[in-house]
Amino acid sequence: MKITFQNQTVTDTENRTESIQTEKNTWGRDKIQRNKKSVNANTFGAVYESGQIPMPVGNEENNKGKSLIELQQDAGNTNVALQQDYMTLLSHTMSQEDYAKACEDGFDPRELDQDTAVTIVDRIKAELVRSGQNIAGYTDDIDLDTLAAAVGSDTLAQSIEEQFRATDIPLTPENVDELKTAWELASSLQQPQEGEVGYLVDNGLEPEIWNLYVAENSGAKVQQNTVPQELQDQMDKVITDAGLPVNDENRQKAQWLVGAGLPLTTDTLQQLAELDTIDYPVSEDAFAQAAASALAEGKSPVHANLARQENIYEKATEMVQDWFSDAKWDVTAENLAARKQLEEIRLRMTAEVNVKLLQSDFSIDTAPMEQLIEALRRAEAEVADKYFPNDADAVAKYETYTQTVQVTNELPGLPVSVLGPYSLEQKASQDTVAEFHGEGKALQTAYTEANERYETLMTAPRRDLGDSIRKAFSNVDDILTDMSLDKTPENQRSVRILAYNRMEITAENIERVKEADKQVTAVIEKLTPKNVLQMIRDGVNPLEKTFGELESYFAENPQSYEEEAEDYSRFLYQLEQKKDITENERKAYIGIYRMVHQIEREDGAAVGAVVNTGAELQFSTLLAAARSRRTSHMDWKVSDDTGLTQEVRLSENNISEQISVGMAKEILTDVSEDTESRDAYYQECLQQMREAVETEPGAAQMLERGEVNTSTSNLLAAQALLEDPAELFSDLQRYRKKYNKEKEIPVAATGEEPAGTEASGLWEQLDQQNFADDYRTMLQDALQETETISLEQAESHLDVKQLQLVHKQLRLAGNLQNRQEYFLPMYLGDQLAGVHLTLQQGTGETSAVDIRVDTGDEQLEAHLQVNGEHIEGYLVGNTPEEVTKLEKTSDIFLEWIQTDTSADWKAKKLSVVSSRDMTRMAAGEAQNAETIESRADAAQLYRLAKGFLQAVADSSGK
Repeated sequence: MKITFQNQTVTDTENRTESIQTEKNTWGRDKIQRNKKSVNANTFGAVYESGQIPMPVGNEENNKGKSLIELQQDAGNTNVALQQDYMTLLSHTMSQEDYAKACEDGFDPRELDQDTAVTIVDRIKAELVRSGQNIAGYTDDIDLDTLAAAVGSDTLAQSIEEQFRATDIPLTPENVDELKTAWELASSLQQPQEGEVGYLVDNGLEPEIWNLYVAENSGAKVQQNTVPQELQDQMDKVITDAGLPVNDENRQKAQWLVGAGLPLTTDTLQQLAELDTIDYPVSEDAFAQAAASALAEGKSPVHANLARQENIYEKATEMVQDWFSDAKWDVTAENLAARKQLEEIRLRMTAEVNVKLLQSDFSIDTAPMEQLIEALRRAEAEVADKYFPNDADAVAKYETYTQTVQVTNELPGLPVSVLGPYSLEQKASQDTVAEFHGEGKALQTAYTEANERYETLMTAPRRDLGDSIRKAFSNVDDILTDMSLDKTPENQRSVRILAYNRMEITAENIERVKEADKQVTAVIEKLTPKNVLQMIRDGVNPLEKTFGELESYFAENPQSYEEEAEDYSRFLYQLEQKKDITENERKAYIGIYRMVHQIEREDGAAVGAVVNTGAELQFSTLLAAARSRRTSHMDWKVSDDTGLTQEVRLSENNISEQISVGMAKEILTDVSEDTESRDAYYQECLQQMREAVETEPGAAQMLERGEVNTSTSNLLAAQALLEDPAELFSDLQRYRKKYNKEKEIPVAATGEEPAGTEASGLWEQLDQQNFADDYRTMLQDALQETETISLEQAESHLDVKQLQLVHKQLRLAGNLQNRQEYFLPMYLGDQLAGVHLTLQQGTGETSAVDIRVDTGDEQLEAHLQVNGEHIEGYLVGNTPEEVTKLEKTSDIFLEWIQTDTSADWKAKKLSVVSSRDMTRMAAGEAQNAETIESRADAAQLYRLAKGFLQAVADSSGK
């Protein structure tokens, strides 16, 4: 309902400024939404009908006259900006606790694209609120004294720290800077006058700090007019519809709105009610709470709503509690249609969906149920698209995903007695995870109704429960002794499971239960949300599979190199924090880790290999067999005639003891796992994510060209390639030499690289037909070499991190090859340089070669164009010395062009400029590009590139 009088207006509304529309959320979710619309407006299929390309939807005026390539470039640039916004949002809102929980779920936030990472963090924050979990281990770079100095108040600093801890928001330096600015505005605010209130209402502005500040300085005034009494009934109805009591206070608000010529609606009434809840001057506690909530919602603190006490994640939790309450069922129990609607609401109300719904500003409290369901469907579809992009069945798969995650979260807490029936041969082979879960839930309900305690599948029991179990089964060891079985924890647990189910305790049954227990717990450990997501993407529904089938799935899909390297890096980091172990002990622990890792990776294959050789089945022979299957680092030889016979070499840091994998894991856990070192490691990783915000746009653009997701780790790898490609090859060479020295691998006669791995002369094969294959082989060999060195030779977490970066760079380089973009090693004298080579071909445009040669100390760039028979372009140097050197390079290159008989090229002297002139030259080149319609074939461009690199080498004195 809207009651207005045409002759009544709010004065001075022309004082509105565009800053209200554009200033809001300088880095937050609103900016992301705007950029999303820009991406959608500039994204279109290359559909050609009657020679016409359809104009993209939106901003058609700005798109007029633009070519297809220009429009695609605009779309790409907007997408890069969008990813940058997501990175900034994450750096402001992801806490160490969020990072740790994501890792616990199997997700490495640094490996996720920014959009997906934001969605997962939304879920984690909502779940933390719903569980009521205290944020433990919260650490940040800003201490209380530094914070107090920044905001100018000890008590304000204390309030900020408490509220940010409670809201799960990090106190980063960037957030502190934003807080300082916001507090300066908030502390200056005074009780708004009628004109200022009218300004806020007329413009539909929430009582945010910035809006209140703008209103205070707007000079707006209102003129009150008499309100006819006959409108009272209509005003009362609006008050009721707004969910407010019909009393004198609210009637005065309604009359004031009508008298001021403002719309009387449920929204404007609620807006006035919100404004009345704010006390002035703004208190430090109120500011801290509002600022923390704003940051949690992806807003700058200057846009903190001073009238609201809860953040978006608390609201999402309240929604679940409200709609899942028994009262809702009681109200609709006799209404079948309403009951079905309620069931659909409950089905779709996940943490992520509720957050998305609230972010859309949907009015949940007053919307009819049909509208709520439709809004939930849209929000669910948006979330589903994050997990299953470009998938027509995204929503169905997302629902399967959420259901599976819920089941897998419940599995560890089910009664262990469920393993008794499951251990029977037929049950173990036929029961799906869903059926196993259903049987476990039924047992759990029975125990609860009988008020009986029970031992769980995996979660640690309470101390009192543990005592009761020990007392109830005090004779377990006697039973095992009588049966001549070892008193291992596994055997003891198996006896208890049989006793729970009143099954006969025999050696055969103990072995069956033990195998079932091992299988179920191993699968549950691997059923992380991240793995569940990947399985559903692979077309596998975990709930419909047996544990045996899932065991086979995980065996066929082992950990990726990235996951293995990250696990090893974290282990080394935590080991390095231990100050009470000797260097020899440290090496021993690393040796045990590597053995456990290799044996588990090979699983039954290593056992089968030892049995086939007739050797004794012990830890050392299992390790040897695992190594022998990986020929790139074989340490043992296996003879068909004599079995495991000859020991080639075992370095000092390898352990070969008769020790079970389980015992080894316990040893490693005891020495490496502690909360303090784990939190410190996560803080280091989180800081790396925040640093990724500073990467140049060119890094994201490179990832787009290589069709690689814009994760933090990929952005940092792309940035490293852009800044100094020479470092990639120098790192490879350094680690390779160290590895070969320790392994005593022969070195090539040149003394530069080991035999069989020379790559620094690959640029000289640019004009050969097999160059592309040789380049691909070089990258694949380097990738394998990097994996081997990082997992089997590196003994510092920093070395593993650096090798992970090298691995990312090599993978990206491999993808860019599809775009005729290459990274090559090249010696200039005795200096190892990196070459970044890009070949560009396009119908109706210039064919071009872009080359950058980087030694770390020097950077030389060339942009060469082929226009028919003519070679044009320019060379760029950063310093006067580099420009002088390029003059010599240019002369040598032009001489080569004149004497080359493979092509009838003509060239004039190339321009040699400093880097400050490069932008001007590039702009002029872009303008000329539209007038050139010839293109050179690929072979000519490769040969041209080789010729220039040869000139660079010759001018360097090679």
